[in-house]
Amino acid sequence: MKLLRLSFSRICGYWHNHRLTFLLFFLGAMASSFVFLYFYGNSMNQTIAIEEDDLAYHAFEVWFDGNTPVTEEQLRCLDHYGMADVQITSKAELPPELVAKTPDQAPIEVSTARENGEKLNYPIFSSEQLEQGGVLADKVYGTDLSSITINGIQFPVVGTVDHGAGVLFLPFDTYMKHVGQAHYILFLSTDILSRREIKQALNDLEMAFPTMDGCQGPDANMDADRESQSRDLVDTCILYVVSLLSFLFLFKYLQDQSREEAITYRLVGISQPKLFALILSEVGVLSLVACFLTCVIHMAFYPSFFSKLNMTETWIPYTAIDYLIVLGSTVLLALLTSLPFILTCLRDTPIGLRNRYSV
Repeated sequence: MKLLRLSFSRICGYWHNHRLTFLLFFLGAMASSFVFLYFYGNSMNQTIAIEEDDLAYHAFEVWFDGNTPVTEEQLRCLDHYGMADVQITSKAELPPELVAKTPDQAPIEVSTARENGEKLNYPIFSSEQLEQGGVLADKVYGTDLSSITINGIQFPVVGTVDHGAGVLFLPFDTYMKHVGQAHYILFLSTDILSRREIKQALNDLEMAFPTMDGCQGPDANMDADRESQSRDLVDTCILYVVSLLSFLFLFKYLQDQSREEAITYRLVGISQPKLFALILSEVGVLSLVACFLTCVIHMAFYPSFFSKLNMTETWIPYTAIDYLIVLGSTVLLALLTSLPFILTCLRDTPIGLRNRYSV
């Protein structure tokens, strides 16, 4: 407590005797805290993905070495988890004149969606097109086609899509009747599943598709975002340190201006570790107050101002825990960053200080 009281007393002395320098340093510490807070929030990849309801967090993928027969029963193996849609794709054969119109390196495939994309609010076929049981063909094949032959079977063309990659879509019932194969299946859950549910769902897929070449759940994307978030957080810490270094020279200047007080402490017998702890506590108090005020301002004006500065249009929620993490991190980083400056203040002996400053 005595140490803190002395720290507050010295800080008040900075304010009264060197107000401009102290104010510049304190505003610099707040600016550094704003930098940390901003990049901390924008690096929360998992939180942003959840807020955006990223489909990658809903996706279970199954792939095969080639076209493999599939049944409706197999495609319902994850229904008890709640599926928004199941999309099936298989390699297809087209007449040579249509193959020539396919973009280079684009796979020739035909796809379907069990729920027609309606639960995702992106319906592929209209109700009239579904009744006709025909194909939606990419415009690259032409806009005047009345029919198209896929795998040797002729289908009426009920519409076109402006995709550019040569995609072909069939209604689910038509697909299962005339194609009934898949080399890639995408299951999209209605809600984001827990880690335990994802693990169980992957086991269910392995049981339902024993001949599959591989499968992947949304946990792979979650893990990738977590790793990216960790790297971004390290970059944020480095950026905060670099920003704070620009203003710690002002703190060093304040210490130099208070050298007579430091000489007095040394001459009356205060130990170097205690003087070190005193100056370190000043840095801790100032960084704590600066970051606390930064968090208060950020909370007060986040909806109206700071949210509009985010790198994404998605609302990034800051919780009380996030502010506590930012507060603790900035104080710790400020203490570590200030160590070289503090050590330079303690390098001289009492006699050396007296001779240097003629005290």
